[in-house]
Amino acid sequence: MRNQSYDYMVPVWTGDTSLFESFMPLADRRGAKDEPLRIPLLYSADEILEVRSSSLKTVFSEGEDYLLCGGELIIPPGSAIKTVPWESYNPKAEQPNSMTPTGFASINGGYLLFGEGDMMHRLQYAVSYKHGGSWLGPVPRAAEEKLPKFRAKLRAGKQVRVAFTGDSITTGANSSAVVNAPPYLPMWPDMVTDFIDDSCPAKEGKTVNINRSRGGVCSDWGVETARESFGKESPDLCVIAYGMNDASGRYTSLFVKENYRKIAEILLDINPDCEFIFVSTTLPNPIAAGFTTGLHFEHEALLAELAGEMGDIAALAPVTNMHRYLLTRKRFADMTGNNINHPNDWLARVYAQVICTVMI
Repeated sequence: MRNQSYDYMVPVWTGDTSLFESFMPLADRRGAKDEPLRIPLLYSADEILEVRSSSLKTVFSEGEDYLLCGGELIIPPGSAIKTVPWESYNPKAEQPNSMTPTGFASINGGYLLFGEGDMMHRLQYAVSYKHGGSWLGPVPRAAEEKLPKFRAKLRAGKQVRVAFTGDSITTGANSSAVVNAPPYLPMWPDMVTDFIDDSCPAKEGKTVNINRSRGGVCSDWGVETARESFGKESPDLCVIAYGMNDASGRYTSLFVKENYRKIAEILLDINPDCEFIFVSTTLPNPIAAGFTTGLHFEHEALLAELAGEMGDIAALAPVTNMHRYLLTRKRFADMTGNNINHPNDWLARVYAQVICTVMI
């Protein structure tokens, strides 16, 4: 493997190689036994380079554990890559857990497999492959007319201070480093600041990473705590990344937009030179009852509108639109950290890739 930090930040929408793309070998609802399992990939594969466990420690054997057929990854019967039965993924019985006494219900009936920590990591695998396909999804663009003061400091080789405020996804929930599981990939805010240091090394020291996010909260909590969280920090850039709980909690788009505006106003009062990236959230499990409200897309549109209203000091990182496209190519189970609303390492990489493309 090449330098890991470099490889993880190569955008999934570029190049001819997909590196450590995650998948869950999930059986379909028919429950067919002793049949090859077809794994949907982001691109049609020309050559499988390797398949590993999600920890990257175990390497599987082509021909015995997996096959390539018609651009698809095939898991044959008897493979050491263990299939997740549909009845385990969508059981009929209640699945009580620390979050809910009955478990998370499925819109198809029954309940959904749920787990924090590294539970999903242990059910997922990583495939690296060559492809000749073209990217057909959205392409994030560098907001070259945005963030002029932040960009000027980077060009001058000055140290920058980057603040993060958001919900559990912004705390790195279920990232392997956070749950202390191999391959210990950093949470996406850390990937962002690491990328700044790799791309625009400062003469004065590494980027100051100020993460004041908290699990289970919504953007109004961000408003209430912004001054206390950042009053002594004077960040150059504030990355605001709520949205999952806002939308699942059915907060109206206008309410969320105004919360982001209020957070920005507080940060500008702390440091008039602060600039902003508004991050729209990934999407929840589409078959998780009560989570998919449709508001995620509305929120992204209003955040784009807010970034426009604020002129060159604010930009949008459109993660919602990116995840929507990814879900047309892969399944939610392939890229989730808890099977309800958290990303796994691969999807956390996409967060960082989109934000860094907009930023630099």
